[in-house]
Amino acid sequence: MGASGLINYKTHPEWQDEVRKLTDGKGVDCVVEVGGIGTIDRSMQCLALGGKIGMIGVLAGAEGECNPRSLMLTGSAIHGIFVGNRRMFEEMNKAIELNDIHPVIDKVFPLEDTVEAIGYFKSQAHLGKVVIRIG
Repeated sequence: MGASGLINYKTHPEWQDEVRKLTDGKGVDCVVEVGGIGTIDRSMQCLALGGKIGMIGVLAGAEGECNPRSLMLTGSAIHGIFVGNRRMFEEMNKAIELNDIHPVIDKVFPLEDTVEAIGYFKSQAHLGKVVIRIG
């Protein structure tokens, strides 16, 4: 799917160090940050010079500390990503259709196997979306 390297945050809790190893110490140009304050410090440590963080979520919680030193040393920036309004949603969907973009689907379950689908999703064994087909 285009990735040149993968890091499992569960087996590598200091994943920012792994990012540095994978990039020969240079860091990355862009981080899509979904963890929020709970992971933003690690994300800042991953950035290359002039890098950018697109902050879209707070899955790791809204509490914690954030030291901007890494950000300042690389001349990087954090940009908040707003979910958008209805017009933006419609424009996004037009762009998705125009560019023939499709989600990666790992597994499709029939409605009667919903409990199994939820268990599969919770196992985190999937790569892509877990779908429950209705009808």
